[in-house]
Amino acid sequence: MTPDFPLWASQFKKQHRQLRAVAGCLHQFEALFSPWIPRHLLAPTDAGDFSRQRLWPLRLVFWTFLWQVAQAGASCREAIRQAQALCLLAEQSTPPETTSPYCQARGHRHLVSA
Repeated sequence: MTPDFPLWASQFKKQHRQLRAVAGCLHQFEALFSPWIPRHLLAPTDAGDFSRQRLWPLRLVFWTFLWQVAQAGASCREAIRQAQALCLLAEQSTPPETTSPYCQARGHRHLVSA
């Protein structure tokens, strides 16, 4: 069990079943699981990785990738569509439709080590 997410790890199975029963949209996924993720872990940093405003900020990459992993067989393209819908709901700029920036962002060292 990871020391950053002890409550989340123990509740994941229950919450995942609940999520599947409700729907599989990214905005619902984030709303359901965000109480177990400390906000400071997904906040922009002052310097270094994820310190500048990007099309794929850390918070968006994290939730999109977690959603993608939870949806068996979901493609990067579908994950990007979910992220775009989330951004539209929040009245934020949407990330590009191309998969390369998302795939690069999700493989970034800071995200993997968090």
